[in-house]
Parts: sequence; structure tokens; C-alpha cells
Amino acid sequence: MKRLINFLAILWIGFQSVNLYSANNISFFVQSPSYLMSGETYNVNVTINRDDVKGYSKFEIEVPNGFELEATQTSGANFIFDNNIAKFIWILLPNIDELTISYKITIPKNYIGKDKIFNRFFYIYNNERQLQEFYSNIKVVNIENDKNNFAPFLTINEIVYKVQIGAFSNKLNNNFLNSINIKKYKIEEVLDNYLYKYLVADFKTLEEAQKFIENCNIDGAFIIAFNNYQRITIKEAKTLEK
Repeated sequence: MKRLINFLAILWIGFQSVNLYSANNISFFVQSPSYLMSGETYNVNVTINRDDVKGYSKFEIEVPNGFELEATQTSGANFIFDNNIAKFIWILLPNIDELTISYKITIPKNYIGKDKIFNRFFYIYNNERQLQEFYSNIKVVNIENDKNNFAPFLTINEIVYKVQIGAFSNKLNNNFLNSINIKKYKIEEVLDNYLYKYLVADFKTLEEAQKFIENCNIDGAFIIAFNNYQRITIKEAKTLEK
């Protein structure tokens, strides 16, 4: 099995920090905020490149006492959350290169301080049980107590717009993608719920994205908004821009 690099990308509010980890067999890409507000709920996305691993697997997330965790995307896994440990369990891994799981994590109202979230991926290879593990550093702050230090970061909005031009069960080949006239824009490929979605990015304004749709001649194209790498509605984006 080829050697891969683990990508643990921790998205800070207002700016991005990227840490690289080297390991065999499996690679991970994790998007989550490093600075958290007590009493708030945040979205976390985990992409697992399973290489040629098959069969039974389990991804565990161990959170500090009092944290709540709710799955929003499982890629076919059974989900359990008990005793501060969330478990995504596959009796048989889906036959796709990348697994995407997402969850909402809620911070207790009175929780403040630094901590870690531990991640473990169990799987079978060569009839032996294997384990890959890593952790994410977090810092939980209270906006009332720490607003002088953290408010400048917490109030930054980085809004971008993307245009989804299609969703397919199989990847599109590069020749077809290169044939699409997108001028200065790039095409992003995202695997979501077993579909390969193709997004034209990034547009700084809603008007720019709308103009692209008017001129691209692609049926069914539509606009998606993001704030600090989290998907939001167009209505929310307009409100934040004001």
C-alpha cells in the first residue's frame, strides 16, 4: 500500500492554519475552527482517503466532558455518541475513494480553556487490526470575558460565492473540464454523499456569480455562498455583507 501524507487543516476564524502529518495507508483532511465560543455550535468536516482499505472500519472522535456531538453526514456509517465518544461505524466500507463525514459540535455554556479533540480510525488490513490517530488543538473562549482580545477575530466575515455546474456519480475527465470556458476562474471537485460536485470558484460578489451564470450556458447552474469556509444561505450572505 502506497505511502500517503495526512492533511490536518485547522481553519481559524478569520485566517487559516495548516499542519502536515505523515503516516502510512490512510490520509485525513479535517476542517474545523480552532477558536470556539462557549455555548455555541460549530460544523466540522472530515474527509478520509481510504486508499484500498475495505471491510469493517470505525472512526472515533473523543471530545471533552460536556461537549455534544451530532452527525450531519455519515457516508453510510452507523452513528453512536456516548460517554464523550462519537463513533462512525462501517460494517462494510462504501466502494468510493474518499469518505466524508460531518458533524455539529456544541460547546457547554460555562466551558473555557484549551483542550484537545482526539480522532482515531480503526480498520482491517492484511487480516490485522490497524489504527491511525491524531488530535486537534482547540481553545474555547467566552466573548463577554475575552471580547477585547478575541472580538476582532470573531467578527471577521470572509464571504465568497461559488457556482455549482453539475453533480455526477462518476468523476468527469480532465479533457471535458478543460473544455469549459471559465476564463479566470477555477473548477473545484467536491465528493458529497457519493456524488462528485463541480463548483466554479471563487466569486467575490453575488453579482459577479450571477453574471457568470448568465453567460456560461450551463443548464441548472446555481450559486452557493460560504462564510469562513462554512456554507450559508444566500440570504445570510446578503445580511452579513450589509
